[in-house]
Amino acid sequence: MYGTGRGMKRVGIVGAGMMASWHAARWQRLAAKFMGVFDHDAHKAQLLAHTHDVHAFASLQQCLDTCDIIDVCTPTDQHADVVLAAAAAGKDVICEKPLARTLQDAEAMVNTCNDADVRLFVAQVVRFFPQYARAKATLDAGELGSPGVIRLNRGGSFPGRWYGDYARSGGVVLDLAIHDLDMARWCFGEVDTVMARGLTFENIPERDYVSITLTFANGALGHVSGSWAYPAGKFVTSLEVAGSQGIFEWSSLSPDPVQGSLDSSSDLTSVVNDLANPLAAEDDPYFKELEHALTCLENDTPFLVEPQDALATLKLALATNASLKQGKPIHVPSFTPTKNEVLT
Repeated sequence: MYGTGRGMKRVGIVGAGMMASWHAARWQRLAAKFMGVFDHDAHKAQLLAHTHDVHAFASLQQCLDTCDIIDVCTPTDQHADVVLAAAAAGKDVICEKPLARTLQDAEAMVNTCNDADVRLFVAQVVRFFPQYARAKATLDAGELGSPGVIRLNRGGSFPGRWYGDYARSGGVVLDLAIHDLDMARWCFGEVDTVMARGLTFENIPERDYVSITLTFANGALGHVSGSWAYPAGKFVTSLEVAGSQGIFEWSSLSPDPVQGSLDSSSDLTSVVNDLANPLAAEDDPYFKELEHALTCLENDTPFLVEPQDALATLKLALATNASLKQGKPIHVPSFTPTKNEVLT
């Protein structure tokens, strides 16, 4: 556990659901002073606060008045109100993905934070998973050659509650597949067109599924699938990055941490050895994510996920849903949905 002392950043969490509980447990191990929790459901806030021996704030304003960093873990459709309030109060913000439910809200959040000279970090946590980070590093090192095809899969059971309300969550694309859309952009750059097929608009969220094809501006291709149709308790992910000189593969169902093969005489044995225990405490991606955000805020250094990254990934996810609804490819650079189009 990190030590505590004077001058530490004071952190308050807004929201008291599952993600807030995960963040709270990590803040207790970080070099920050976890002050408390606010939620409109006072009972939920009190339960989480009691678990971590911190305050249950009576209002959002009390949280803003007490803390230096506001960690937003509310449902997606509530992100904008909290972030805008935090910016108005001059507080730096960590916001769970997706950045917002609509592009207009997200743009307002980014612009307001910029105007208020406060920093905004969006928690696209998959970038901090060791297998995904190593795939990106291997690609950037040139070991795989020029980008060719990226395949990503993510599936679990329907999370229930407000996630079943498309106007609030954006369905499986905005809540789940957005992780892999972000990874695809991070590895291969900007997307030119997206084409999607799926079940989102059948209005049966417990079997929501999407299959997405991406064409990147550099000519590479991407395939992303996301599903809420798995049995309760089951969650699977996989990653494949192929270039002109090799391939990097990983699956949560595989006994090996990662697999790789190159056309050259070198190999990826070191990758397998380095990630032999991907669940080690020091590899906890939620801890690494918050540690990174805190370090960047303290040292005024760039985030791994800058607001414009999160904004571009949100736009891609919304374009994906538009393709699902319209049954045709969407040209992402020219995609400018209205708020009503996004929510229905």
